[in-house]
Amino acid sequence: MKILLSLTLLLATQITLADYRSELYSSYSLSSHDDEYTFSDVFDVRNDTESQAFNTGAIVYFKPVLTQAVPLAEAAFLSKASNMSLHYSISEIDMESSFRIVGESWPSNKNKSTSDSEDLSVNFNYIFDQQGWLLGIAISKSESDTAFEFGGLPMKSSSKAQSWGLTAGKYITDTSLLTFAYYKGEADLYSDIYDKSNVDSDAFSVAYKQLFYLANSDHIALNLSASKGESENELHEERSNKFFSAGLSWYPITALSIGGALDINKSENSEARGIGLMSEYFFTEMIAAHLMTTKLTTDYDNNDLPETDIMEYQLGARLRF
Repeated sequence: MKILLSLTLLLATQITLADYRSELYSSYSLSSHDDEYTFSDVFDVRNDTESQAFNTGAIVYFKPVLTQAVPLAEAAFLSKASNMSLHYSISEIDMESSFRIVGESWPSNKNKSTSDSEDLSVNFNYIFDQQGWLLGIAISKSESDTAFEFGGLPMKSSSKAQSWGLTAGKYITDTSLLTFAYYKGEADLYSDIYDKSNVDSDAFSVAYKQLFYLANSDHIALNLSASKGESENELHEERSNKFFSAGLSWYPITALSIGGALDINKSENSEARGIGLMSEYFFTEMIAAHLMTTKLTTDYDNNDLPETDIMEYQLGARLRF
């Protein structure tokens, strides 16, 4: 009897250790690109750009997230686990630019600019387990500073922004979720070239997610989202943009995901398209690493500006306990 009780307790302990209540995650991204073009048939322009970003955060769940016999990356989604999360990111963009009149030599000196930014956000999502309803709130704050040269003189610009958002949704089935969200933001902009300005923005979005069970324990996750945003400054100048995203992830085993995504962001003056590939592997139920590569292509309505292609690489990890 004692042996049976000991084995039962040991088995229960192993099952409990496989489930988790919190998660830490981090990632590092790096990208660079060079472009050269002629502007208005008068000036040649050459830009060299490098950027890097570091993201980190934590998620706390209000009940144990079950990991048995499910794709480990989708465990929280399937458990309908209410949660609170904190996310922090910093990024840096360095650019060197050269200008010359068509036919002349490139100058030896280059115009340099450096932009640093940081972002902090807090999210709370509560899920009514039995009914499948989801309610969420998000608050974020960001700041950026840029040092650049204009006419050979050193200049500075900065911005401070804050926003909040509300989300409502429902699990249509145990493996599908539909959500709607509204975001409201405000930003203060300052530059040595122009006076301080203020921009107000709002956006609406809809998202759908579904996990499909296939034969031989395979799974496929589908993610779709679309949003429309508008902004207006104190001069009542309005801008708008539309965003669409579609992603698929295949889980040949519960510990491995292989997927891709297509993002389209269209504004009044340009259209950006991102194509990404990602793979994540769980070495244990609690430790995972991922690798992602993204190609971002931007087309401008201004014929003087060329199409730009940027390759970004990201490496990340997460720890659960």
